Amino acid sequence: MSGGNLDRVLRLMAEKKASDVFLSARTPILIKINGQIMQLTDQVLTPSQPRQLLAEMVTPTQPSSASALSSNAARWQRCSATSRPTSPRSTR
Repeated sequence: MSGGNLDRVLRLMAEKKASDVFLSARTPILIKINGQIMQLTDQVLTPSQPRQLLAEMVTPTQPSSASALSSNAARWQRCSATSRPTSPRSTR
């Protein structure tokens, strides 16, 4: 996998005004546009590719070890798991 792949995804997200990106092993890259989940390609990510894509975002001053990425991924998963979409309150 060549560098800059995540940059292309983020640029596409900006063009399409996407709010979220989903990087998960054994699934294609998904983005959310106006509440709809869209598949970017038919290419399924290998088990190592999500971590490789996230590593593209790590700056030289940030830890680049696998444990740091795993720790951040675990935090993101916990945040996602505890975040619940809210529905508009009905007014009577």
